[in-house]
Amino acid sequence: MRGKLVGVPTIARLRHRLRPAKRRIGEQAPISPSLLADPRYLAAHEQTRRQVPRPNLPRSPHLQQLHGRPVSDDDIRAIYELAKFGPTAANTSPARFLWVRSAEAKEKLRPTLAAGNVDKTMKAPATVIVAADYEFYEQLPKLFPHADARSWYVGNDASIDATAKQSGSLQAAYLIIAARASASIAARWAASTPAPSTRRSLLARSGSRRS
Repeated sequence: MRGKLVGVPTIARLRHRLRPAKRRIGEQAPISPSLLADPRYLAAHEQTRRQVPRPNLPRSPHLQQLHGRPVSDDDIRAIYELAKFGPTAANTSPARFLWVRSAEAKEKLRPTLAAGNVDKTMKAPATVIVAADYEFYEQLPKLFPHADARSWYVGNDASIDATAKQSGSLQAAYLIIAARASASIAARWAASTPAPSTRRSLLARSGSRRS
């Protein structure tokens, strides 16, 4: 029968439903909703997706595995030094970070936490509160000196609110990535460093002495 699809259909065959349209060079053809709902199209798409090779990336340790390790001032500075390079709108950088480490300070957070986060927050060596400074534009002469970016925001409450929320959220994500990267480096360093008893044994075998 003419036009009958035989066997497992391919994506190219199923696209015969698309109506021809004049398109600019490089413009992608739209996919009709009926095609997206066709189980044959979905099966062919899934088969194609599984055939695409995926890189074998190393997995970083979950941060919950590192709760026993204290977080020092140097650790916080190292995390921030990584996070601060993430781009924001016109270098506004509206996020402000408050690090909470003492038990007394973390107890003040308890009433604001979801039930599933209370235990892990209390056990964590540090918790960071990410807020947004709604007067971030006062720093723009230094952060964005090649234009009068401050004037873009002064008196424009809608723009201030949108930028503080959007760029502040981005900076929170940058901080998470930086913390994970720092934790991964620390975990790998610890895994590759012999325990003190092992080091003493190796020194004794080599005849070395520490001065």
